[in-house]
Amino acid sequence: MNRYWWITRRMGGVALIILLAGLIIGALTGSTYTSVIVQAIPFVGALVALILMFALSIVLTAMRFNGQIPARTHRPIELTLIAGILIGVVLLFQPFHVIGYTYGFPLLLLSTLGFILWSHVIPKSAQRTTGTFSRGQHLIGAAAGVVVALVMFGFFFTTGQPSEPYGMRQRAWDFTDPAEQAEIAAEAQAEFVSVSVPFFVFMSLFPGTLVYFVVREAAAGSAQTPDQPQPNLPSSAATRMRDAA
Repeated sequence: MNRYWWITRRMGGVALIILLAGLIIGALTGSTYTSVIVQAIPFVGALVALILMFALSIVLTAMRFNGQIPARTHRPIELTLIAGILIGVVLLFQPFHVIGYTYGFPLLLLSTLGFILWSHVIPKSAQRTTGTFSRGQHLIGAAAGVVVALVMFGFFFTTGQPSEPYGMRQRAWDFTDPAEQAEIAAEAQAEFVSVSVPFFVFMSLFPGTLVYFVVREAAAGSAQTPDQPQPNLPSSAATRMRDAA
């Protein structure tokens, strides 16, 4: 724990000092200075502090998990994050529906940050990785992944519900005929069911897949038994002496 506390105190302390300095300078200057550089100090301080905290999370994760994650789990998680990056880019550049722009950037950002963090974790060597996953371990991981996917889908479904004024300006909506308002609301609800709901299901698969890999490996790790001590075998020299006798 001492090594974790040492690096946390150093990097976390520097990040906190920079953040507080930026906030204090911003509060003291207020509207006195109109210089863009002075006005940007709080933002720059918060940004630098955020970068330092992310770097700290990378260091702590690497210190904790280097050589602990088997390649059978490390590689699928890495590929899932890469898929998230690629799909996020595609969603940002697709010309078909605005929902891709809404959720493409968060997917791209989180997948990129996750890949940067995960790429600093060195997997366990192949010689130290033994055995395969049992059916029960697959089921445990799948159950956890389904639960997380359902929770994420519920979040997307709740926050993505269409509501007034359905993309229109509020003033224009207020002056719209009630019959036309009902028609617009029905169209928005139909589009939500036919486009948004399947998209939310697809987006929920990413965190569910990651949790599946993690929980499956955790279940396999908890089921492992300590290595049995090997019996002492005679050395080659002793064997030759015994044969000679």
